[in-house]
Amino acid sequence: SIDFDNRQILTDRGPVEYDYLILAIGSVPAFYGIPSIERQAHALKELNDAVALRNHILVAFERASTEPDPQVRKALMTFVVVGAGPTGVEFAGSLAVLVYHALRRDYPGLRVEESRVALIEASDQILSSFPQPLQRYAHRRLKHLGVEVMLNTPVVGAETGRVLFENGSEIASHTLFWAAGVQAGPLIDALPISKTRSRRIPVTPELTLEGHPEVFAVGDIAHVEQDGEPLLMVAPVALQEGEYVAETVLARERGEPVAPFRYHSRGNMAIIGRYAAVADAYGVHLRGLTAWAVWLGLHLYYLIGFRNRLMALLNWAYDYLLVDPKLRLITQELEHFSHQPKSEDG
Repeated sequence: SIDFDNRQILTDRGPVEYDYLILAIGSVPAFYGIPSIERQAHALKELNDAVALRNHILVAFERASTEPDPQVRKALMTFVVVGAGPTGVEFAGSLAVLVYHALRRDYPGLRVEESRVALIEASDQILSSFPQPLQRYAHRRLKHLGVEVMLNTPVVGAETGRVLFENGSEIASHTLFWAAGVQAGPLIDALPISKTRSRRIPVTPELTLEGHPEVFAVGDIAHVEQDGEPLLMVAPVALQEGEYVAETVLARERGEPVAPFRYHSRGNMAIIGRYAAVADAYGVHLRGLTAWAVWLGLHLYYLIGFRNRLMALLNWAYDYLLVDPKLRLITQELEHFSHQPKSEDG
């Protein structure tokens, strides 16, 4: 825990004193109090999660290729993605390309048309933070890729081999990918401070705790309101908050005043399969190949070093031109196929 009055972090190795404290404990997937989903779903927060999910998808096709029961085979080749924000939309589009193109060549004995990629959203729209014209384009593009988009369909549970919905229906599937939001990490429960209903820490306009100007909170745990609305739990907000706090600490040490924090949105982008994306930046709406080219250029720009940029560009060119992702290697055997257990240290 933390003793704010005495400026000490309480650890199992004794107290650690501080002059300034920055709380940036991050977030974890939000399963909304549904234990069955937490047990069965795959999330994507760390590199290990991505590796486990890749293994799971490839193993699904391996087992489907030798499965004699057509119903079980179809369930193995059915993939449910929950949450139609940028993460869910990008993953569903990329997964459709992998399933309907790359893996078709790897498993010629399978009928790929039996595969199913379903994108599930509890609300009535996808990419809710984007303008409606871009939402409609993204919807059409996903359908073109073979993704089944199901709106107004809340998920209420999951069991081995099936996903359950609020309307009483279900989908037979052995793969549930969860992209329906995040919440503050578990460490927040140990902090002796007030929290919002969404388990975030309310902060002042300077991103400090009320009554403790030496303690800052940034990222997904910080509840920051701007123009009457809370800022979203997304990386661009966290990056600007981190830069602001660093500048604030230095300014205080120099005895200089600091203006309140204000987030400046640089826009939103989401890629949808191959050669297509949507972008909303500074009032300019882009879609299709143009938005995809902008997305590609920005990602290359933010990579560190010329060599990394060149290798990423070559790998992407090989992947996109030949529709042949090179990393299709199963690196571990899954103990429980329907769900990869989380390690004790992860």
